[in-house]
Amino acid sequence: MTHTFLAPGLRDFALAFGEALQRVQANVDGVTIYLWHSPNDPLVEAKLRAVADAVQGFDRSFGSYPYADLDIVTKFDPEWWGPAGAGVEYPGLVFYTHGEENWEYNLVHEVAHQWWFSVVGNDVHLEPWLDEALADYSAFIYFHEFHGEDEAKRAFQKNVLEDYEMGLAAGRISGKEPVGLSVYDLPPRDAMYFWIVYGKGALFLDALQREMEDEVFFEFLQEYYRRYKYKVATGEGFLGVAEQVAGRELDELYDTWVRK
Repeated sequence: MTHTFLAPGLRDFALAFGEALQRVQANVDGVTIYLWHSPNDPLVEAKLRAVADAVQGFDRSFGSYPYADLDIVTKFDPEWWGPAGAGVEYPGLVFYTHGEENWEYNLVHEVAHQWWFSVVGNDVHLEPWLDEALADYSAFIYFHEFHGEDEAKRAFQKNVLEDYEMGLAAGRISGKEPVGLSVYDLPPRDAMYFWIVYGKGALFLDALQREMEDEVFFEFLQEYYRRYKYKVATGEGFLGVAEQVAGRELDELYDTWVRK
């Protein structure tokens, strides 16, 4: 049997196989969302709603999702070793494994990679913060829109600040490390990567939003998405678009968090 897949505009490609998987679906903004799940998953409807809300919210905040469908392949494991899940993103496809706790922020993070990685590309080895920090902060934006300010702050505290502060308290990071480090600047398979690229990266974006103020910040994200759609962005390109939209230099803030 031969299957032919037509999928223009993709940076990457993956397949998932699993006879035990079941499927539910939803449609939002002209996009069909397929949620593939294990039979014992008690969170199917909640996850489908979260993904649909995320697509709708990110369409408004960043720009339109460009593909006809989005497949989310999830595995529920009540014996999962940690409080959060583990996921990996591909254009139009997300893999996500999790337990019962703290799944939503991390699942939405993976959905956000459809904008930051799949559409707006970057060198994930030399400047991993460009997609990972943006995906993490996008999850905070989602929580703010769909769960309210207080719940968003709690989610940010739980998923970003607590991890980052744990690294500081343990003396594993000093807090002075720049967000713009490459994977080659960090010990292999070390939590420093997550604390700096994800955690401090999201804190930088929070500082940038406060510096630019909300309306200009989202105008910047929309212009950044438009300008680098199907291209490869860089940190300097990111800064250039931010300064152009803001109408002023932002080097001091960028140096403090990203460069130095």
